Amino acid sequence: MLAFRCPLHLIQGNTMNVRMLRRAIRLASITALCSASIANAGLFRTYLSLNGNDGNPCAVQLPCRLLPAALAAVNSGGEIWMVDSANFNTAPVNISISVKILAIPGAIGSVVGKRRRRDRHQYRR
Repeated sequence: MLAFRCPLHLIQGNTMNVRMLRRAIRLASITALCSASIANAGLFRTYLSLNGNDGNPCAVQLPCRLLPAALAAVNSGGEIWMVDSANFNTAPVNISISVKILAIPGAIGSVVGKRRRRDRHQYRR
């Protein structure tokens, strides 16, 4: 009859190896948790630039080019900064989160909004 033996039987007699194995498991768990939270974390402040690229992370060193990319990278309640004067959208953009869109002094940025049409009967009493 074959008996299954856990691989831990190899290190059970040596307390040093058991400690190292436990530390390695803890480190792997912490690394997995941290990397998962970083991957899902957005930025508080994102940046747009005429010379940016939408493949960039929208950070100050690597800004995005268009507003939709910056909106996808920023957290709700965050800020989107226009670093230089340019048109930062090529089509209508839906903004579904609360953000501030700002321009640095000297840069001219504009965002054209469209008011949603509401039902006429909504305001009748």
